[in-house]
Amino acid sequence: MPDTVSGTPPALKRRSRWRAGLLLSACLLLLLTLAAEAAQRRIESAPVQYVSDPWGMKYALTTWQRRGWVEGMAPTEIQGSHRVIAVGDSLTYGWNVSHTQAWPEQLRLLLQPRAVEMLNFGVPGYDAEQIATLVEQRLDAWEPDVLLWCTYTNDIYPTYTYQSARLNAPVFVGTSIPAEARIVPDAVGLPLVAHSALFRLLQGGVLARTQFTNHPGMDWYDGWLGRIQRWADAHDVPLLVLAMAPHILARPERCGDLGPDPYWCRSSEMYYGQITATLRQHGLQWIDGLAAFQEQSRQTGQESWFPPQLRDPDHPSAEGHALMARTIAPALAELIDRLPGHAWTPAGTPGRQRPPRQRRPR
Repeated sequence: MPDTVSGTPPALKRRSRWRAGLLLSACLLLLLTLAAEAAQRRIESAPVQYVSDPWGMKYALTTWQRRGWVEGMAPTEIQGSHRVIAVGDSLTYGWNVSHTQAWPEQLRLLLQPRAVEMLNFGVPGYDAEQIATLVEQRLDAWEPDVLLWCTYTNDIYPTYTYQSARLNAPVFVGTSIPAEARIVPDAVGLPLVAHSALFRLLQGGVLARTQFTNHPGMDWYDGWLGRIQRWADAHDVPLLVLAMAPHILARPERCGDLGPDPYWCRSSEMYYGQITATLRQHGLQWIDGLAAFQEQSRQTGQESWFPPQLRDPDHPSAEGHALMARTIAPALAELIDRLPGHAWTPAGTPGRQRPPRQRRPR
């Protein structure tokens, strides 16, 4: 019977209450999700921030400490200086060493008395795609005179995650999702990666528990290398590449005892050969960094360049960075001395001043 007061049947009232409860629950769930998303974005953004624009950069650092790339950095105008920009991953950034010990800064000192401004834009974990995106989308405004790329054996792998320092958990940043770890189709998943910190955390966790093939083949590396080369050619910027491998490959026969395992050593050696073959195919000016370490080992008997108290086969000590700087210096000095319109005067020459830096037309 209808309710004698309201005239509403009891069943209809129950359905109304059920709908209202469902709507309230949905609103609460939405608010909790938005709050969790906001919290995750704050947690995720230290010391690395996710970057979806430009697509392919994946992430950048949040603070500038005289090295690395912070998204949104405004270029500085330096008069009377050659601008060399070094790009790469943690090997360029200087993992396990200070800014002054990393090879870009040691290289700048070796080039004196030339007036060289050396900008270290290396970011730990960057792959070939991220390097190419940084170069294509951000370096125009910085107008480098020379572009210097230190490519490492793991550059042939796409970077899919970075480790959140606060959560100690992987955060997904890839521009593609391996099929074995795909939660939803790419048409849904990639927009979620671009816009949801919670989904990036979820997808990163799924990927970490999934066995998948991370090597897409050398065509992937070759394509991004070609884009860096085309940018340099289009902007009339000399491109110099330093190829590097694990420092413990200085003595390949000892690598298995010094490194994670013999298979890792053989794989690293194979990838290095593939990278250097690709550099030759592109006709680039490149420097064999592994050969320099092997020659140093033959002369001194030194087998490795581990940082103090660390058994890190990828990242050398300050002494190893100094060797890298000495290896690059002659070729870079020759490039700088050949730059048109960039005459230089030794520091302290009486009665003379270096002319203002002349920009090439873009």
